[in-house]
Amino acid sequence: MKNLALQESEPRLVAEIHAERTLLRQQRIVVLADFIDSATAQTTIEDIHLMIAQNQAPIKITLSSNGGAAEAGLAIIDAIRYVQSKGVFVVGVVLGHAMSMAFLILQACDKRDMYKGGWLMAHGLTSIAWGDIKDTEAELVLLHGLRDQFARLIAERNTSENSIFKSPEHWVEILERKTPKFLSAKEALEIGVVDEVL
Repeated sequence: MKNLALQESEPRLVAEIHAERTLLRQQRIVVLADFIDSATAQTTIEDIHLMIAQNQAPIKITLSSNGGAAEAGLAIIDAIRYVQSKGVFVVGVVLGHAMSMAFLILQACDKRDMYKGGWLMAHGLTSIAWGDIKDTEAELVLLHGLRDQFARLIAERNTSENSIFKSPEHWVEILERKTPKFLSAKEALEIGVVDEVL
């Protein structure tokens, strides 16, 4: 049974959280500072749609996340692309770190900023397959498709003068391995996966 004081405080906490999210929406700020899953994706997509229902002003997505589920991240990327197709400019700002799926969400933004003490990380997709050989083969089709899709996203968005970083094949090699590829802000700027270090 819940503590009575906690039960009584819950409506107030919910109201405070709602008020804070309303204020953030008014300032066109989306905060991704948690594990990226279906709940995070739902909240993020709701915020984005509520913002564009009001006006076409730029949206800022602040990222401070270790990453999460590929399907949830894809939903957020699709929401970003949707608002971009409506003429809304999307700025991604890394606060501390954007790892794994958060790194990929950053790549979908029109402008990608990070602070000089921040870190990015990319690595390969992981999965657990259940069932028979056919189930495993089907899972491999999905993993290869996602790997190639994400590699194209990074390559197409790349601003490096070195053509190797504009090649999807370069990123496929990184996205095939679970071994993390960590990038400081300086390195991220040099290889073209951020536009500005703040």
